[in-house]
Amino acid sequence: PTICNKIIAGVNFRLFSVRPVTGPVNVTQFCRVLHNFTSNAVDYSGSAVIAVKPGCVYIVSDLNLCGCKSDAVDVAKTELEKLKSGATNQTQIQNLLSLIKTVNAKTRLFGILKPKIDGPKLSYDDTIQAINYALQSLTATTSIDQSISDNIASCIIETGNVIPVQDTCNSSDATTVAGIVNAARSKLAGRNTICCHDRSTNLNDCPPGYDATPCKGVQENSVIWPSSPGGSTVRLDKCKTSFSRNSVVGNLTRTCHKDADGLYSNWGSVNQCNCQSTFINAIHDRLNRKFAKNYTLEYLNTLASFLNQKWNIVPNRLDSYSALYKIINIEQRRKVVDATYDAYMNLTMCLLDTTNDFIETAQTGHDECRLD
Repeated sequence: PTICNKIIAGVNFRLFSVRPVTGPVNVTQFCRVLHNFTSNAVDYSGSAVIAVKPGCVYIVSDLNLCGCKSDAVDVAKTELEKLKSGATNQTQIQNLLSLIKTVNAKTRLFGILKPKIDGPKLSYDDTIQAINYALQSLTATTSIDQSISDNIASCIIETGNVIPVQDTCNSSDATTVAGIVNAARSKLAGRNTICCHDRSTNLNDCPPGYDATPCKGVQENSVIWPSSPGGSTVRLDKCKTSFSRNSVVGNLTRTCHKDADGLYSNWGSVNQCNCQSTFINAIHDRLNRKFAKNYTLEYLNTLASFLNQKWNIVPNRLDSYSALYKIINIEQRRKVVDATYDAYMNLTMCLLDTTNDFIETAQTGHDECRLD
């Protein structure tokens, strides 16, 4: 017997033959089990086929995905066919708009979730039929609000533009889709095309019509980040937990980023820039008091100690900079007669050294809280 195995798109295409293989033999797998279709398996049906040649030779780029289809698009197509003679009431008109939006979103997903293999093409026959039915329905509907009509026409155009017409299973798709898109554009009568799902006019950033998967809840460094929707930023009063010290206050923030396709979300890095030292906060507060100039050297020593010992422990530097700036202003207003010359020079030199250290550290810093 002949037994051949090959993992393609995360699935084993296995051939078992009791007789020797003398020519190409087709092996099939359900489309819904292929990576990435498996992430939303209930939406996909059909079979993928690959020919196994003698000697168990698989040519991955020859994987045939033309039998794969989006069931959601197929269902919407069937419903749109029922409306192709025209929508006769507001309920049907709203249904028409809802169906074409579904076709748009599911067509986008169909292309995005295609297995990441160079060569195989997809069939967009259902989508093309669906937008054609939508166009027929829009043309036959005699009483419809212009804004809704423009929305439907724009959805047809946007969906047609989503189809990779030069890379589909049907070579005539480019011509067919161009005809549908041009006919839909004529329905706008010179008015601007709008985004299908939110009616915005920024056509370079139209929302895809589906939600990205949320970032999963995680626990890192004793901080629990809750599950959050893509594009959101979470703020937690957990600086003390993160730095394991009571002399730190403030908030940690973290953004849940969407990927380029707007499909998956992943946590970004933790931003600790709003964590602050209570020592520096106290100095900053005291420097605003009436007799601050009498304690400048004490404050300066505390500030210098912070810069030398804890600069990389507590990221917030803005208050440190502000405190140093206040000390400089105080010294600029101070008169030599307020203190002995030696004490004044001692304070001035300490101030110069601290300022120089601060500038060097700030300019050579490479983290996200770096001061420019």
